[in-house]
Amino acid sequence: MSIKLLEFGHSLMVYVTKQCEESGVELRVVDKPFVEISPLIGCSGFFDEKEKVLAVAIGKSVEAWSTTLAHEFCHMRQWIERAPCWLDVEHEQSDIVLENWLAGKEYGDHQLDKALRASMLVELDCERRTLLLLKDLNAPIDLEQYAQKANAYIMSYVTVRRTRKWYDPLNPPYTNIDIWSKMPKDFDTLDYNYAADFL
Repeated sequence: MSIKLLEFGHSLMVYVTKQCEESGVELRVVDKPFVEISPLIGCSGFFDEKEKVLAVAIGKSVEAWSTTLAHEFCHMRQWIERAPCWLDVEHEQSDIVLENWLAGKEYGDHQLDKALRASMLVELDCERRTLLLLKDLNAPIDLEQYAQKANAYIMSYVTVRRTRKWYDPLNPPYTNIDIWSKMPKDFDTLDYNYAADFL
């Protein structure tokens, strides 16, 4: 592990901690490989605007948890800045619809597809913000590879729609080289609207 990466992780944690304090958001740092949003959804981190909580799991490599922390911080920025995709009515309901659907509640295809599409577009905006943040902070991270992993995560919503299962939090698509290595190295190549239309 490089000293630069350790220093970056530490400085990012200090920066995000300060920003959370100033915004009245609780920062939860969990020394496990993943955190649970619900019994059916485990992930590397999350931002909850209702509870005002930003959580990140640090029981993994510094590069993994620091990029997750940057990503969840960018969700917090979406909320603070009232980003249009964050304020979208469909996005407000998308987490509830997704959690309920994974737990067995039935929804019409139209409602389900709209909710998943809203989630994908929020994630796309967040990933673009995260890449800019990592650039601005001179993160010692391969940014093209980060974009590939981010694309794998965004496109995983298509798989969730087809399988009705959330990904394994111990093997998310953005850590599986067989998946992320096939993804574009930018956010301009894929037609996210097209993908979302065919969930």
